[in-house]
Amino acid sequence: MKRKKIALLLAQADENTQRRYTEGFLREAFARNYDVCIFSMFLKYQESTMREVGESNIYNLIQYDRFDAVVVMKDTIQTPGVAECIEEHIKESFKGPVVVIDAESKYFRSIMMDHYTPIYRMVEHLIKEHGYKDIAFLNGRKNHIHSRQRLAGYVDSMTDHGLTVDENRIYDGTYWYNSGDDMVHELLKNRENLPDAIVCANDCMAIGIASLLSANGIRIPEDIAVVGYDSTEDGRKSPVPLTSAVIPAYECGEYTAELIDAIINGDPEPEFHVCAKPFISRSCGCEINRDFMVDVRRKAWDTDISSAGVNSCFNHMTEELISRDDYRDFFNVIFQYVYQIRDFDSFSMCLNSYWTDFETVTGDKALRYGYTKYMNRIIKCGADRFVGNSISFDEKFGTASMIPELDKERDKPAAFIFTPLYFNDRTFGYSVISYGNKARVYGSSYRVWMKNVMMCMEAFYRQASYIQRLGRYEAEQIRDALTGLYNYRGFLNQGVHVVKRAVYERKSIAITAVDISGLKKVNAIYGRKEGDEAIVTVSRVINDAVGARALCTRMCNDEFLVCSAIDSDKEYDHNIEKSISKGMDFLNKHSGKDYELSVFMYTKTAMVTEKAGFDHLVNDTVNEKNNQKQKLADRLKAEAGLTDEAIRNDRLVAEILDNNNMAYRFQPIVSAETGDIYAYEALMYVKGEVKLPPLAILESADRLGRLYDVERLTFFNILDYLDENLEQFGDAKIFVNSISGCQLEGEDREKLEQRLSKYEGRIVVELTEETEINDAELDSLKERYKRMNIDTAIDDYGAGYSNINNLLRYMPKYVKIDRMLMADIQDELQKRHFVKDIIEFAHDNDILALAEGVETVDELKEVIHLGADLIQGYYTCKPSATIVKAIDSRITKEIIQFGQGTIGKFKKKIYDVSDENVFSLIKLAINKYSDIVCGGADCDSRKIEILGSSGFKSNIVVKLKEGSCLTLVLNNASLAGEKGQACIDIGENSDVRLLLVGDNELRSGGICVPESSRLTIEGDGSLSINIDAGKYYGIGNSIDKHHGDIIFNQDGAIKCSANGMKGVCIGSGLGGNIRINRGSYDIEMRGQDGVAIGAIEGESDLRIEYCDLDIFFGVAGGTVIGSIANDAHIRMENDSVRIVTGGVSMTGIGTCSGSRAYVSMRNMSASIDMRSTEGCAIGGMRADTQVLIEYASVTVMAEGKSCFGLGNAIKTAYIQSSNSDLKVDVVNNTGMDVGAREEDIHILNGRAQFIVNDTEIKRQINAAEL
Repeated sequence: MKRKKIALLLAQADENTQRRYTEGFLREAFARNYDVCIFSMFLKYQESTMREVGESNIYNLIQYDRFDAVVVMKDTIQTPGVAECIEEHIKESFKGPVVVIDAESKYFRSIMMDHYTPIYRMVEHLIKEHGYKDIAFLNGRKNHIHSRQRLAGYVDSMTDHGLTVDENRIYDGTYWYNSGDDMVHELLKNRENLPDAIVCANDCMAIGIASLLSANGIRIPEDIAVVGYDSTEDGRKSPVPLTSAVIPAYECGEYTAELIDAIINGDPEPEFHVCAKPFISRSCGCEINRDFMVDVRRKAWDTDISSAGVNSCFNHMTEELISRDDYRDFFNVIFQYVYQIRDFDSFSMCLNSYWTDFETVTGDKALRYGYTKYMNRIIKCGADRFVGNSISFDEKFGTASMIPELDKERDKPAAFIFTPLYFNDRTFGYSVISYGNKARVYGSSYRVWMKNVMMCMEAFYRQASYIQRLGRYEAEQIRDALTGLYNYRGFLNQGVHVVKRAVYERKSIAITAVDISGLKKVNAIYGRKEGDEAIVTVSRVINDAVGARALCTRMCNDEFLVCSAIDSDKEYDHNIEKSISKGMDFLNKHSGKDYELSVFMYTKTAMVTEKAGFDHLVNDTVNEKNNQKQKLADRLKAEAGLTDEAIRNDRLVAEILDNNNMAYRFQPIVSAETGDIYAYEALMYVKGEVKLPPLAILESADRLGRLYDVERLTFFNILDYLDENLEQFGDAKIFVNSISGCQLEGEDREKLEQRLSKYEGRIVVELTEETEINDAELDSLKERYKRMNIDTAIDDYGAGYSNINNLLRYMPKYVKIDRMLMADIQDELQKRHFVKDIIEFAHDNDILALAEGVETVDELKEVIHLGADLIQGYYTCKPSATIVKAIDSRITKEIIQFGQGTIGKFKKKIYDVSDENVFSLIKLAINKYSDIVCGGADCDSRKIEILGSSGFKSNIVVKLKEGSCLTLVLNNASLAGEKGQACIDIGENSDVRLLLVGDNELRSGGICVPESSRLTIEGDGSLSINIDAGKYYGIGNSIDKHHGDIIFNQDGAIKCSANGMKGVCIGSGLGGNIRINRGSYDIEMRGQDGVAIGAIEGESDLRIEYCDLDIFFGVAGGTVIGSIANDAHIRMENDSVRIVTGGVSMTGIGTCSGSRAYVSMRNMSASIDMRSTEGCAIGGMRADTQVLIEYASVTVMAEGKSCFGLGNAIKTAYIQSSNSDLKVDVVNNTGMDVGAREEDIHILNGRAQFIVNDTEIKRQINAAEL
């Protein structure tokens, strides 16, 4: 026969009362052949909300359907809300006997320990045995049920013995050591009038009282007697052992097991009678009771030191764990130290299935609630230290079994104790310890050991996660995302090792620069995707050709470098170029493409002994390659001859330069943070009718040998314009294009430098690099600009000659990222990686990154998120001959909005409102604020306005402090926070008037109205709430809480769109008061379970008047208006309602599984179109139902297997339609349209039509007085 099982839920199992209760419970349960599973937090309550989540998650492991009875020591589970959630869960999922210990329960039977009699007898002892009359009392937490019992015992004992109870001698504490400090300080103000004795509601407070009295020279018991209650070991071991009384926890445990066994077997229930045992000792003035002396002797010869236990000075487990960097070694250390918690029958450590994914364990994806479907049992130990112990990284079991041993056959019953493995709110898994059929729980050593393990697990996982991320980050930093070859940074890092090896082997270094020829043509004809494929293909050819003997890198778009070591005493044999050429020939022969690819190569060799020499060799190779490539291009062009168009352009350009027909338009360059104009670029164009693009002018000037003239005219023309129009530019800088290889000389240079000095700090010279410049010339150029305080920029970075090599050579103030990289960057991952690398490299070297050629809002958003500092392009502003003072305000708002992404998920910047009454979301967003905090008790009747702007979306939330009484105005405001976070979070005990002006939206969550607060919504503006979260609410509170009063008095529209597993749009899980007095409501829901208006678990009392409701309810199960699991009382009047549903199990207006449904519909119109497997349009599935329809037009269309129109599924409802137009059209398998007996369906006046499966059912319409 399968052994029955009992679940015991408690917290801090090793604390005195819980330990004694559990020992008594286990002894009796084992005697009656029950297995027991104990689920325990390590502490009764935690000091942070995150640890509350982590510790209490152990209760989410419980599979209630596997148990025959459940016991909850509710008062020990003091984490806020957890005990209540446990009760609700048990109510939903368990049908067997449930007993709650020492606390009142809303649903289940309670067993209360007698805390009255022991206190009564303690006071009686002080009066009878010692003659004390002035006795003070230090109670526990006020209004706690235990405190009320103990206070009653004190008061009654005093009264029964003829003593007056002085209210001034009664103090409230918290059951903790220092909670009597105020009492002692108060008593010491009148040392001549101290009480004879102090009775404390527990030993902790008695110890604290005695300690503080002794510190102030008051002797115990000579000057004042102190007694406690619960007779702890600490109290008995005190300097003056405490007189106290034993809480009858052990006896209560025995009785609970006895009671459950009687209930399960249908036997008569036993009665609970216990006589508390006093511990009489010295603190009251008596001699020590030898019968109750604490035996401090060890039970075994071993000591902590000799056994190297948890408290041993030789316990090095923590140091051993922290020093491990491999998970196998880490858990092996834990396995080796398990002996420190031995004397168990079995021990298991079980981890979530993602336990080797270090980033998941430490990140947002780690589970906070519940466990993975399968658990990995890493450590499994048996009773014998040397047999049956194992560590495994592969053993898995279904979490539903909780622990596999639970289902195995055993000769004797056993207890399994489940405790959490967690850090803060993240769960690692759980541990299970069993002492077989011994009636005992773990001790403090186990708790300390587990705490050390959990802290070390967090430290290990953090380090492993960091190493994992660092490895990936380093790979991303040194590898090209497209080809997988080293990028330039990786090339330089790895090149150092090549140089060291070459020095050791006395070899030279050869650098081969390789360019893909014709890539621009491939991009132009076949698209960028084909061009990227060509780059990858050529990279493979190069890599395969050089093999392991050389180092390869992709410098930029179409440029590669190869580094190899060669013999110094031999002439370079060009084998690398030959291998690459051979590979390219094979590629073109077998590629099947419509085009052929070719490469241009150049190699330079040198003896290199250090990094600087290596960098110099790379720079020289690339520069000489570019020069050689240009010379080849020039020669081929000359050999090919010029086209007629080229000849015409050359003639026009010569004329333009001769007559200085060049003019300039100015395009704004704007801040990527604020949208303000930072600078203008002067863009060349031709005066008059001639239409020649700048590139054509430069090509002709190059052929004509007149690039120098272009350089001279550009500078002097722009300087002339600035001399006449400088005030129009404000403080903005001016970007001027320059050809670095064509610098002015002689008198022109002197004149230019003289004129540039006038604009010190205002001019930025863009180096276009259409011709190369050697290092000596470049150094001279940089020195000259630096002397004049002129900044430089590299143009078209990421294309042509603009590569990392030149960026390092020029080290400009600005880098302008090529416009080809901007095109559709939001859709192309490779571009995003490349641009991100450029921006990060620029920022690492104190260079500002300018995104050039931004032409769409998507491109704008992407480059801002990638970290660009400046933006230029047709989308922000086109070039203009007149100076534009500011860009379009709409674009500015977008820039500010997109820029908010720089605030990370856990980085909050809080704006605490002080004296302002109106503040701008745009200004706050510019300053990167994430939270607005305002209100409070000192802000009575204040009016605060949040001012947004049409189209601007902020990532800011509003939090109102506790006790706020104010008017909050939303004026075209758009708010959002983290996913699922309330956009407006109202504090406790608040009364808030929300005034809607304009169009407002809440994008990440809704409005939180706690149970103690009230929200009134007014105004003629609109409010749109968009939610996409697992568990959610729109206006109200979370699914495990009540909400406060919510009153809708607005004239504008409220729209709520929700998508999630479980939630409510207007209301909360446990319900509250909702009054909808007017307005328009558009609600759209999709997900698993939910309620549009009302409550999930709680009762729903709704009054809805003078409003328009349009609801689409696309959830699997729930109630549109009313309650899912509780009673619904709904009154609707003067409304227009349209409901469309589609799901599995639902109710339109009423309740799904509540016991009572009352629906009144008066002076209104309603249309309900329901598609559901089972469901009721108006009423309750199995509730006592009453539906009253008066002066209304109601149409119900219901279709589904067991879907019906009105009433309830058990046909006991009362339906009355008077003076109304009622139509019910049902398609189902049951043939039922109205869930009521015919005699309980009353149709008075009006019209009514009932159709079931296309067959009309005739019902009598009775005449009645109007």
